[in-house]
Amino acid sequence: MPGGAEIPPALLKRYIRIPTNFDTIAAYGEGFDWQDRTMGANALQSSHNVSVTGGNQQTTYNLSLTAVKQEGILINSSLDRKNLNFRLDHKTTGRFRFGFNTRYTNQLILGAGTSDAGGAGSNRLRQYTRYKPVILPGEEEDTYDPTLDLNNAGNGFNILNPILLANAEVRKRYINQLNLNGYFSVELVKKLTFRSQVAYNVTSTENRSFDDTLTNNAKSYNKQPVVSLGNNQSIQIVNSNVLSYVNPSLRGSVHSLSVLVGQEIQKTTNTANSQTIRYFPLGITADRAFNNLQLAAASTTAYPQLQPVSSQVPVTLASFFSTMDYNYDHRYYAKITVRADGSSLFGEENKWGYFPSGIVSWRISGEPFFESKWVDDLRARFSYGIAGNNRITPFSYRTQYVSPSSGGYGLNGVLNGVYNPSNLGNEKLKWESQIARNLGFDLAAFHDRISLTADLYYNSSENLLLNQAIPSSTGYITQFQNIGATSNKGIELQLSADIIRKQDINYSASFNISFNKNRITSLGGNNIILRNSGWFSGSNFPADYILKVGEEVGTMYGYINDGFYTLDDFTTAPYSDPLNPGLTTQYTLKKNVASNAKILADPLQPGSPKFKDLNGDNVVDADNDRAIIGRSQPKFYGGLNQTLRYKNFDLNVFVNFVYGNQVFNANKLEYGSAYGSEVNLLTSANGRWKMVDDKGRLIQRTVSSGGNTIIVGADSSTLSGINRGASLWFPSSSVNGFYSQSYAVENGSYIRINNVTLGYNFPKSLLSRIGISSLRAYITANNLATITGYTGYDPDANTRRSDPTTSGVDYAAYPRARTYVVGLNVNF
Repeated sequence: MPGGAEIPPALLKRYIRIPTNFDTIAAYGEGFDWQDRTMGANALQSSHNVSVTGGNQQTTYNLSLTAVKQEGILINSSLDRKNLNFRLDHKTTGRFRFGFNTRYTNQLILGAGTSDAGGAGSNRLRQYTRYKPVILPGEEEDTYDPTLDLNNAGNGFNILNPILLANAEVRKRYINQLNLNGYFSVELVKKLTFRSQVAYNVTSTENRSFDDTLTNNAKSYNKQPVVSLGNNQSIQIVNSNVLSYVNPSLRGSVHSLSVLVGQEIQKTTNTANSQTIRYFPLGITADRAFNNLQLAAASTTAYPQLQPVSSQVPVTLASFFSTMDYNYDHRYYAKITVRADGSSLFGEENKWGYFPSGIVSWRISGEPFFESKWVDDLRARFSYGIAGNNRITPFSYRTQYVSPSSGGYGLNGVLNGVYNPSNLGNEKLKWESQIARNLGFDLAAFHDRISLTADLYYNSSENLLLNQAIPSSTGYITQFQNIGATSNKGIELQLSADIIRKQDINYSASFNISFNKNRITSLGGNNIILRNSGWFSGSNFPADYILKVGEEVGTMYGYINDGFYTLDDFTTAPYSDPLNPGLTTQYTLKKNVASNAKILADPLQPGSPKFKDLNGDNVVDADNDRAIIGRSQPKFYGGLNQTLRYKNFDLNVFVNFVYGNQVFNANKLEYGSAYGSEVNLLTSANGRWKMVDDKGRLIQRTVSSGGNTIIVGADSSTLSGINRGASLWFPSSSVNGFYSQSYAVENGSYIRINNVTLGYNFPKSLLSRIGISSLRAYITANNLATITGYTGYDPDANTRRSDPTTSGVDYAAYPRARTYVVGLNVNF
């Protein structure tokens, strides 16, 4: 047992016939693969598209309908989506034209997924990987095991049959989107045009969730079913008006000029309402509960019902902009843009941001002095621009108040609501600025068979908008602030070539690669800010990321693993206890060996994980012995796209790659721990330090002596012999084993064959006989193979995207599916 605890007899009897004989375990064979059962479905997907296009010289239209049905590889998950599009453009014989575009989307998404943005307590992937990998005699694959379910280690870490859990959690999401866009333009005078555009976009999302009695949510409320309903609607109205002047040849010269001035207003109103209804009758189905909310028990003092919650947040944005383009003889080009944006997300003094940009280019190959037989086009360009970012929680510049659904006070038999502050306002908030500088070159050669694009850039961000931790003495824990600055320097290259260009065979390829170096150049008045990714707990857990001046965003922070404590780290003394006849030696940590006792809740003993003592004071602690353990940003990334055409066949292969990034594999910390009741472990645990010999006898454990916990075990030669091949510490049975450490950081580099498509175009001579314009059959494979040393499901996982400073966390990510598609494209 981890930590040297005695194996409970009841636990032994569940899995083996005789407590001193492990032969029964071998009878289970390879066991039961819950991952394959819950995440390994061969899911079918169908996609159909029908479109009609027509018109004349004045009017054109397009109508299309797309229907997609997709089964999920995850148990009880699916997607059903339908899209309807219609576009109409009309041009009168004069100077007036108008048009509109309509798009409607209806989606139904079923399934609970593997996790959510919360902490470890909502991790469903745990159930799929850690549930006992055997089906005991008398059990079926959907048998309820109360021993595992009720032995909760805390923090919602109970283990439940994955199939029962999947059936007990019903999640339905209905999404309806309507996009209406209309425009008209009129040529006021020659070369001067006015264009006005209006857009109306509505997105409505309805979330329905049902938790039956087995879920942690239901267990929190008298073990009765719970229904949660949520409705969100976003309505956006946009109007833009633009006046443009275009003159391709000023007075018949080689000068061209275009000028544009315009304005845009945008209003987005987000409306949300939600309600959680508890205490439904036992045995009720999800559909019956959704359609009969009145069946829930009435609110009482002992079992209160939550009040519904609603909100409406309007956000407005006003913009004014102007652009001037100048071109001389198709050799010299300049463009200047100036825009002003005013956002309601900021206070009156900082509402407006001003963002200029410009680009100049020189077509070198157009100069009289430039002569080349193989260069078709050569350009150099330089651009500079400032863009704004206002993506923060609305109205964070003001202190806001909310009325909790379960709060209030009683007066005269009535529950009176109260208002609590939800955030500490900051009237100094202003636009975040992103400054881009780019020097580029474009080359086309050998009759445009080879093209090369190179970009060197230096981008910087100032007044970063971050939700910063503040002293709790203020009554709050975070506040949005403009803190610090970052920079990005790098180079991007793209090379394309028609390698073979013949009548029956063509082969082309396009390769791109990007190098980037990110740095934090300022953190305001700070040099270091610690961040918590929240994979285990959003606020009650040590930081696992760090922002530090001179380092890059996405820097991982924690303890550095140094293997495990060995027998050489302990002194030995004789020990005798008739209750433990085989344990003859007491082990005590040497005084000159650094102690992890302040970090680990488990007593230190041979096989305990060891961390490096960075400051050499013989004590490993959070203040002095944590360091940078990884960086999530890659050194370079890119892709290779190849297309081969032979007669009527075509083959396309796309490969992408990432190199030099690291992934914080939080799954290793949880799934490699013994925190929980009878949990399965990663296969790496086969190399752990063992405290039980091959006959099931304890050879190392903790005992209580004189009010102290001591370590006792077999003699050192016996322990050494049994653990001669140990490569990993014994699993921790405490949540402290989840603390950020270098063991969880892995190389995330990979090469992925992302897409392979083989197609065939039927001869037109054959199709013309049956009234078909073109017919193409194809087969596509997506996510065909990945070459990587990463031990998790996907090296590209990034599950904590809500905070851009904690990138690269892999925790309970939805698995990436390999898909095969067979299709037909028919045109009449």
